[in-house]
Amino acid sequence: MRQVFYRKVVLSASPRPDSYAAMLIMDWAFAMAEEEDPVWRMAPSHDGVEDAIHHGGHFLSITYTGHVKAW
Repeated sequence: MRQVFYRKVVLSASPRPDSYAAMLIMDWAFAMAEEEDPVWRMAPSHDGVEDAIHHGGHFLSITYTGHVKAW
């Protein structure tokens, strides 16, 4: 049995049925979903994701190695 721990969910803004995006941070991967496509889409990260925020219409994440990435 595989266990996955969810560490954090980052929302784009106050969740509304017609306009939202979310980023789910797990151990060594993350997933994203939007109102246009509400299914979680996995995106593995080679460096892992330490933390993330939403700013200026983009998700910004920082990896365990200190790199900042925009999504």
